[in-house]
Amino acid sequence: MEPADQAPQQPGDLLPYGVLKRIQAALAGIRTDLDSFSDAEAHALMASGYLMTRAYADGIRSFPQHPGTAHQWDFLAIESALGGRASTEKNQDHFEKLLRVGAQRAFKVWSLSKVLSAIAIALGVAALVLLVWGWFLLPDGPLLPFDRMWLASTVLGFAATLFLSKGLLVVIRYKTTVRKFLKDLGIALVGWIGARIHLTLFDPLFLRKGSIQKVQ
Repeated sequence: MEPADQAPQQPGDLLPYGVLKRIQAALAGIRTDLDSFSDAEAHALMASGYLMTRAYADGIRSFPQHPGTAHQWDFLAIESALGGRASTEKNQDHFEKLLRVGAQRAFKVWSLSKVLSAIAIALGVAALVLLVWGWFLLPDGPLLPFDRMWLASTVLGFAATLFLSKGLLVVIRYKTTVRKFLKDLGIALVGWIGARIHLTLFDPLFLRKGSIQKVQ
């Protein structure tokens, strides 16, 4: 039965195995968040694969058929949400948002939490204000202890080097190697700090937001 506060899904919105097209598209883009899947993401992926296989198994001649009562797998608890029929509209919206941000490789919880999103915006604005303040109001102060022209030429030179080197790397096929080296170097120097903070503080919050109870 459809929840009272939800409009019924149109037949064209559903795939033959009962999953909404937009939800299946979101499932196709899911990536782990620093090797963490929420329960809702994991259950949705398993349930979608199960429903797809069940719907098309009859058309596979070599697929073994086992008549009898189907096993009630735990991941089928999310079947209703996959079809747009979660118990409440709030749960359905949360489920679909959880899957949409699943395409991000890290820091998904910052997109799921309004508080964290507001903090991120505030920090970005504060950093921009501080940069402008240091550039225009403190030309000789501690925030800008070097000549403006030197800074500008350094930034432009660095950008030009990246631009030229990118073209050169394409020609000599070193782009992948250099990118991997720079990424690994960054992770070795500072990335592990951010990863540790994220896994300690924000990963548990992400997993709570992706619990099955919040999306059924």
